[in-house]
Amino acid sequence: MSSKLKDLDENGSTNMALSDINLAEIDKNGDLHVGGLKASDDLKPPPAMPSLLPPPAFLPSHKPTSDISDNESFDESDLDPEFEPLDKELSTPMKHIEKFQTSFYGFIKSHSTQIRWIFIAGIFVLFHVFLVFALIHNFEKAETLLYLTCFAWILMLYYKVFKPKFGRDIERRIVEPVWKMFDRLYQKLLVKM
Repeated sequence: MSSKLKDLDENGSTNMALSDINLAEIDKNGDLHVGGLKASDDLKPPPAMPSLLPPPAFLPSHKPTSDISDNESFDESDLDPEFEPLDKELSTPMKHIEKFQTSFYGFIKSHSTQIRWIFIAGIFVLFHVFLVFALIHNFEKAETLLYLTCFAWILMLYYKVFKPKFGRDIERRIVEPVWKMFDRLYQKLLVKM
C-alpha cells in the first residue's frame, strides 16, 4: 500500500485518494476493501441516543393516525386529563365581545338570504359603475366589455323573463311548425339524392 493509505489506516479512517483505488479490492457485494477495512464502515449511522428531554406535558395524548378508523367516534380519553374548562366568569371586555359575537352570528343566520341578495346586487352595481367609467375613459378599449354585458343582459332576460312567461306558447305556435317544415324539406332532399 502507499504511504498515503498507511497514514489514513493508522488514523482509523477508510477515506482514500482516487490514485490509490487500484490498490483496493472490491468483493462480490460491491464493497470496497483496503487493508482489511471496508469503505462502508464509516458510513454506518451512529446508534440512536435516548432523548434527555421528557415529552411535552402540554400536548394531549393521541392515537396514531394508523389506529384511527373513519367510523371511530370521539373518545373522552383522548383529551388531556389535566385540562379543565374555565368555570370563571368572563371579564367585562370579554363579556361584551361574546355578546357581540353571539348577536352578530344570530343576525347573519336569520338574514342570510337577504345578505346574499344584497351582496349580489352590490356586485352588479359595482360592475356597471366600472363599465360606465371605462366607457367614459376610453370607449374603444371598453367596447368589447359593453358588447359582452349587453349579451349577458339579453341572455338573462330571455331565460328569466321571456322563456318562463311565453316559452310554451311560442314553442307550440312557432317552433313546432318550423321544425316540421324543416323535417319535411330534409326528407324531400334525401329522396332527391
